Amino acid sequence: MTHESTEMPVRAEYDSDWHVFLDHPTQGTLGYCIGTDEEFAPDAADRVLAEGGWRVVGPWAE
Repeated sequence: MTHESTEMPVRAEYDSDWHVFLDHPTQGTLGYCIGTDEEFAPDAADRVLAEGGWRVVGPWAE
């Protein structure tokens, strides 16, 4: 079985904690909580996305 790579923009939003969201073309919006209460933590976002099977391919932008 092969897997075709798909690049999707990811955004971070703050609600009681930081969450990252990506708009998957077939699965809809997927959200992951990175669980930091203070400033946005790019390393934590990268780690949580990697745990979900995703790979961040560029820097986070404000």
